[in-house]
Amino acid sequence: MSVRIAVSCALLLAAIPGQAEVPVGQPDEHLNELFQPHSGWIGGDGGVSAEIAPGHTVWLFSDTFVGEVRDGRRTNATMINNTAAVMSGSGPAAQVEFFVRRNSDGEAEALIVPEDGNGFFWIHAAAHANKRLLLFLVQIEKHGEGAFGFREIGRWLGVVENPLDPPVEWKIQQRKIPFTVVRPERVIGFGAATLIHDRFLYIYGVDEHRDPAAFQPGRFLIAARVPLAEAENFHAWTFLADGRWQQDFRSATPMVGEVASENSVSQIPGREQFVLVYSHRGMSKKIHVRTASDPGGPWSDPMVVYHCPEVNWDRRNFCYGAKAHESLFTRDELVLAYFTNSSDFWHVAGDARLYWPRFVRVPWSVIR
Repeated sequence: MSVRIAVSCALLLAAIPGQAEVPVGQPDEHLNELFQPHSGWIGGDGGVSAEIAPGHTVWLFSDTFVGEVRDGRRTNATMINNTAAVMSGSGPAAQVEFFVRRNSDGEAEALIVPEDGNGFFWIHAAAHANKRLLLFLVQIEKHGEGAFGFREIGRWLGVVENPLDPPVEWKIQQRKIPFTVVRPERVIGFGAATLIHDRFLYIYGVDEHRDPAAFQPGRFLIAARVPLAEAENFHAWTFLADGRWQQDFRSATPMVGEVASENSVSQIPGREQFVLVYSHRGMSKKIHVRTASDPGGPWSDPMVVYHCPEVNWDRRNFCYGAKAHESLFTRDELVLAYFTNSSDFWHVAGDARLYWPRFVRVPWSVIR
């Protein structure tokens, strides 16, 4: 069977209700290669992007390896909590430059650290508004051992005043986001994704119920918005509850269940339609998309567009962090990226196939 016929059959089956999942995404090896250097920046997760000028896109990463890749292994490597890259151009001419902040001794260190001195930052979303770059920062601290020995302790808005300068020269203001709940039984946090549409900045978040006895336990998508001209003014934020934008963030209506704590919402080119992309339940080989005719939903049933193959390489591997990247969209295809990690840290260091952004192209024609 030819590749063209095989893809056509997959698209047909994917569109028929009740048929088995036939993922339609295809890896983009050119983009994968661009984001896999062998020295300096040698892998990270998070993978947030924001176009700050035509042909000029900033990428932000969370935990990042810095060192060298030799014989398929990371060597002389250290891990820092966040880094940045700048992508210029497009297609075969695209180039990516990675930036790692270093101290006076030449040692790698995080690009952004909490000004209150507690924990460290992971970067979950970004938006370019009013000539500034807005970064949605999740404040984390170590809690226990192993790959999941972390807990959230707060959320911040980072405001970059000079986003066109190299990231290591950024001037960043940090403002604590007041619309946050961090309790053992419940977490509410905004900054899982952003969308600019119709003079508003939409800020998506999650409402996570961790108490098994709670009503509707699980993780749900919620939404806030603010006029774009007032994006940094927390008093101007409103929250979607029962179809109305109102001021009580705790009343925000859960829109979609089984979402990830980081995802993306984008407008489909040429359509008054929006697409939500996320890893199913946060960590899964399945990448889901849903669509809506309004940024506040309602959202369609999920469609599986890709099965991450890396989970089949080793039982310790898991995939997560799927997001779409608008600056890479074409008229014909959505472009998303996800990450593969391991429950064993030393496995990630020893297998340099892991812990990079992995890019996938999905035809718009199958997304309804």
